[in-house]
Amino acid sequence: MIYKKKIVVFAGTTEGRLLAERLASSGVEVTACVATEYGEKLMPEQSCLTVHSGRMDAEEMEDFLQQKMPHLVVDATHPYAQVVSENVKTVCEQLHMEYVRLLRPVGVVLPEDARIHVVEDAKAAAELAEKMSGNIFLTTGSKELAVFVETINDFSRLYARVLSTEETMKICQELGFEGRQLICMQGPFSEELNRAMFSHVDAKILVTKESGNIGGFSDKVQAALAQDMQCIVIRRPKEQGLTFEQVCERLGVPGIVSPCERDHHPVENVPVSTTDNAVVNISGVETASATEELPSAENGRTVMNTLDAENASPMTNTLNAENVIPATHTSEAETVSPMTNMPRTETGGNTSGILTLVGIGMGMPEQMTLEAHHALEQAQVIFGAKRMLDAVSEFPAEKVCEYRREQIASYLCEHPKITRAAVVFSGDVGFYSGADSFGACLNCGEKSWNVRRIAGISSVNYFAAKLGVAWQDVTLCSVHGRDTDLPAQISQNKKVFSLFNGGEQLAELAGQLSDCGLDHVRMSVGFDLGYETEEIWRGSVREFFNHPVRRGLCVALFEHGFSCRSFEDMEQSWDLRKVVMDGECKKAGKKSFTANPLRLTTGNIPDASFQRGAVPLSKEEIRAVALSKLRLTADAVCYDIGAGTGGMTMDIARFVPDGRVYAFEKKDAACTLLQQNVQKFHAQNVHIVQGSAPEILADAEAPTHAFIGGSGGRLREIAELLLKKNPSVRVVIDAITLETVGEANELIKSLPVKDVDIVSVTVAKAKSAGAYHLMESMNPVYIFSFTGAGRDEMLSEAL
Repeated sequence: MIYKKKIVVFAGTTEGRLLAERLASSGVEVTACVATEYGEKLMPEQSCLTVHSGRMDAEEMEDFLQQKMPHLVVDATHPYAQVVSENVKTVCEQLHMEYVRLLRPVGVVLPEDARIHVVEDAKAAAELAEKMSGNIFLTTGSKELAVFVETINDFSRLYARVLSTEETMKICQELGFEGRQLICMQGPFSEELNRAMFSHVDAKILVTKESGNIGGFSDKVQAALAQDMQCIVIRRPKEQGLTFEQVCERLGVPGIVSPCERDHHPVENVPVSTTDNAVVNISGVETASATEELPSAENGRTVMNTLDAENASPMTNTLNAENVIPATHTSEAETVSPMTNMPRTETGGNTSGILTLVGIGMGMPEQMTLEAHHALEQAQVIFGAKRMLDAVSEFPAEKVCEYRREQIASYLCEHPKITRAAVVFSGDVGFYSGADSFGACLNCGEKSWNVRRIAGISSVNYFAAKLGVAWQDVTLCSVHGRDTDLPAQISQNKKVFSLFNGGEQLAELAGQLSDCGLDHVRMSVGFDLGYETEEIWRGSVREFFNHPVRRGLCVALFEHGFSCRSFEDMEQSWDLRKVVMDGECKKAGKKSFTANPLRLTTGNIPDASFQRGAVPLSKEEIRAVALSKLRLTADAVCYDIGAGTGGMTMDIARFVPDGRVYAFEKKDAACTLLQQNVQKFHAQNVHIVQGSAPEILADAEAPTHAFIGGSGGRLREIAELLLKKNPSVRVVIDAITLETVGEANELIKSLPVKDVDIVSVTVAKAKSAGAYHLMESMNPVYIFSFTGAGRDEMLSEAL
């Protein structure tokens, strides 16, 4: 019979969270107490489950439990959280509440090795580490770091690996950990990754807790021993209580799968039965079954538990609390899948499943990660586009040519016996991938599917490796089904990588780049990356004018700042084996080019850089203040009304590489200069519109920002139209004449605006007078700025 009374679970461990979830799914009213927001995120939303986030001292626990008045309190805090556990027990005794301590199951046994040192606490570990030489790699958690800082005389020896939570990083920073000495990552970590980290900081000593394989304990120790490091292990405190199975039995929870049974895994891939629950030595040798009483550390053997509070890697067959929903055994045919922690059900009785989104890289099986292989081997059905399915044809699962979320959900609804499915995507699931549409969960009738993602080799890192180019400074974008102003991106960034619909776009793009004065840019284009038909071509922009058109998706990398052969001498060759590299280019002579002023990272474009005529140009000092008041965003849609020569237009274009700038100007001469400056500064995100405002503004897309440098005496009409098109628009007005100042002052009083600011700017610049310099004062400029009050406030005012 299920225990139907109110229960509070202090869920500081994985099995504590699983117990709370299972009880809630059985209709028991459960309150799960977790210490951090991170712990709260791990708990699923369930009707009978309430989550309390935040640390509590003894007094706060007493108040909390008095308010809840549970019939039972389960203490599932971490074995090392002795103070918290003692507080829970003491408060329950004082309030006469039933108390149960949930023990963590035992797991692996430390090998006999002179490099492994078992100590009682963090203080002893720090004192022992101080006597040893070399850098110290700490994996004990943020709470223990202060002990090491106080004990280790040379702070530069310490390197801490902790969770990437705000609270944890604050503790570390207050203790002085930063830069290379602080590694913030979610574990656990494979042996290979541990070894790489140890090697990166030249660690000679590992300090860790007896936390078990869920926390990656075995991989940490094995990696350290492989690096010939000293291992200091803080012993797990002794305690009394009930096992996971015993607590479930006491509460009458039916058919629950023990975390120890579900997640037990051997080291070094030694096969272990999932039903015998064997305890495994770190060398992979079975030493005892779970039903036998294991000797304690006091009897000469140190026993490791198999569970830890952190998530486990699916690569090591351990529990990932975010992706697991405990299953109910319905028959002997049901077994636990070691890779996904989900049951294989022959009867279709499950209420949940796992849908894995797999990045398969460039598409060749040998380029897929080991994790991707495992996920596809476990899947009962694999979805994807035909080309993707061809790439995974070797896997035995049923193949369904479909990659759309709704259609996949419909298929899974019609096939309730499926509990494990995968969708394959090219490249990486986080780089312009169809995986974006799936979210974290997929609901199919009565079944809920947890969606997990497996990274793949993306086209950008594959292509960069082929070219021998670093890509940490590459700007990433795509014109594959997207409206991207690629010439503007190329103009303003040192390196740009883009996905294309097909090779037919390349010749057109090369012409656009040449028109913008970007002939010096080097283009590298790749087709069928990773396949036998792979081709990579490289050359200057002009060499791609007559590029052989090839259909199909392709990628391209655009680079500034290299030396190349002159266009007349450049050899026309598209053979991959004859790609023109930098070394060959330099031998043939250099072609110089002028740096693009739009690529400046600070300040304005200098006045002297503009094509000038009789049309006025706002001085760069005035533009600097006006720009700061505009508060531009990278994707802004900005109007420059009365653009003139285009001073503000070009400055704005620099700050909105993902947006658009509309330069409105009525004079022919000004429009001609505008066009010349757009071409000079390669400002391809600028659109020149000739005509008088406000009429010319009517058909343009709604702005997020607007600068008014000239209004032709119709300032109020322009401002009213801007607010009508976007009630929250950000507006900056330059006023020189007193009439414009008066008009601007009146409209900010009468229009629905907020965040009003008025600045008077007077600039004086030095002018040569023989051997002397005189300061020449310019006319004062009044800069008005405000933000539209928004639609709700406008409606309220109207009423």
